[in-house]
Amino acid sequence: INGALIAFYKNGSQVIRSNAYAGVTATQTEVYLGATGIVYLNGSTDYLELWAYIATGAGSATLYASDVYQFMHAVLVRAA
Repeated sequence: INGALIAFYKNGSQVIRSNAYAGVTATQTEVYLGATGIVYLNGSTDYLELWAYIATGAGSATLYASDVYQFMHAVLVRAA
């Protein structure tokens, strides 16, 4: 694995991104990424997407499709 990234998109535009390049080696089999941020959503039409990308120099990589390996948490933050 040469590198990996995750990104959050709001209405199709990137708002948060996290990269992993330093320390990732060709023999490494797992890369863990995390990202946090506060994104304003209007409550009716805004939406979020989570995207992931893995770069390999040779061979292939697997992005596990399981909630054990991939998850996204969201909370409502508002004034009292």
